[in-house]
Amino acid sequence: MLENLEKRMLTLEIYMCNVQKMLEKITTNDLPHIQDSIVATRERVVEVQGAYKWLKGRQMLIIAGLGILFGAIIGLYVLLIEHGFKI
Repeated sequence: MLENLEKRMLTLEIYMCNVQKMLEKITTNDLPHIQDSIVATRERVVEVQGAYKWLKGRQMLIIAGLGILFGAIIGLYVLLIEHGFKI
């Protein structure tokens, strides 16, 4: 899922570069509509980047949580062995 977001971010950045190049060729009458489109696209890029950062953060939290869980399980197992319990 993170790879898809990375690809979408790259695609949106390339799209933004293409729009900027097209802007240089367009007359000033069309400029307000195109600027609105660019603003909307930039907002979308920011949304995708935010979603990517959020997912990346969630992924780190999940990995940390699993590490703590497995550490607790191993610690409990060692503690039980020290006190002579058979598992």
